[in-house]
Amino acid sequence: MRFSGKAADSIAKGIAVMGMSRKEVYVSMGPPASADGIQTREMTYEQIMGHSTWVWRRKRFGKNIGVTFDPASGLVTATEGIWKK
Repeated sequence: MRFSGKAADSIAKGIAVMGMSRKEVYVSMGPPASADGIQTREMTYEQIMGHSTWVWRRKRFGKNIGVTFDPASGLVTATEGIWKK
């Protein structure tokens, strides 16, 4: 799977940035712990892709990482939390 410049760099770092697609974020960070407030443990990939807010729990930092996608374009419109550099 190939991704363009900025997305490829962010995926290599394991982070999500503004303008990334759902697929790019999923590849970069793995499956979220919850999507739109619902635990994803038993969700399929397709079900997760249908949600607009994803959250990962990062116990190491004591905070969560959240990503919000624009429903129309499917691209990241907001990120919140602690990011690995």
